[in-house]
Amino acid sequence: MIKKYFNTTGNCLPDKHYMMDNSRQLVEVLELVETGQYLSDFKFMIL
Repeated sequence: MIKKYFNTTGNCLPDKHYMMDNSRQLVEVLELVETGQYLSDFKFMIL
């Protein structure tokens, strides 16, 4: 068995990475988006 660890760089695999159920939070986020109550922060790189 592989020792699990926190993955912060890409897709998580349940056999390798710790996972959390964030489905409840997703519902709340969708409600905020649908009512226009969200803040977006985009960073652009200028060359």
